[in-house]
Amino acid sequence: MANFCPKCGQPVNPGDAFCEKCGTKLRTSIPGAAGAAQAPGSGGFAQAPAQERASAPESAGFAQQPAPANPHMGIPAPGYSSRANDPEILRAMKKMRRASGIFGIFVIPLPLIGFVVYASVTGDMEVAEAAKYGLIVSAIFLAFAVFSTLKQRMEKPYDGVVTDKKIMNQRTHRLTYSQRRRLGIDDGDNQKEFYVTYVRTSTGKVKKITDSTTMFHSAWNYLEVGDRFMYHPNLNFPYEKYDKTHETHLYCVGCLKKNPITADRCSKCGLPLLK
Repeated sequence: MANFCPKCGQPVNPGDAFCEKCGTKLRTSIPGAAGAAQAPGSGGFAQAPAQERASAPESAGFAQQPAPANPHMGIPAPGYSSRANDPEILRAMKKMRRASGIFGIFVIPLPLIGFVVYASVTGDMEVAEAAKYGLIVSAIFLAFAVFSTLKQRMEKPYDGVVTDKKIMNQRTHRLTYSQRRRLGIDDGDNQKEFYVTYVRTSTGKVKKITDSTTMFHSAWNYLEVGDRFMYHPNLNFPYEKYDKTHETHLYCVGCLKKNPITADRCSKCGLPLLK
């Protein structure tokens, strides 16, 4: 490709020191000329300007890409986890429900068998009468199991905020949590008490979560007033807080094991944690 004199425009050859027409001194290295100096290590190919190199697509296999951040490691950002529907968790829940059903098949007839055996060994009652009482108790067990199963299947997940917590008691019917503290009533005295957590859902409905215990896995123990959470009825531990940044631990949705907030999987059963 021809070059030109910067003064008169006369075509000049690559490497010419002066213009043959006007005598203007030319640069030793003319841009684009064959004799132009090349950057060390360029291998004979002129490098593009830095801005062009920065915007040019990088060749696959050579450019070093930063390792993508893993959202499931460390302290999770605010938000609900997509792991609630993880196939691994769903399989584990199905397996646990199946095991529970098999266990129930053996437990439900135990009262009937026990009454009949007792009557046969002791003779304190007729076998027919013992069988009748045992059948009634077994039927109660069966009805409770069926009711619990149907209730669980009918429950739907919901997003809600805790609005209040109250301790209900036969002696003090609407004693609030703060009132109980002021009166100095011992939390361990829970024989005739149940614990109610009031929730307003994202659709405006008011729900009550009633616990008969203050153990770690109860809503009463885990959720505080003002907490936003998702309720997952298909999980053994169904409460997932929206903001986990201030938490120190997470409970496994399968075995209820308490795990450090930085853990990715349960240290006991290996299921993914909701992060």
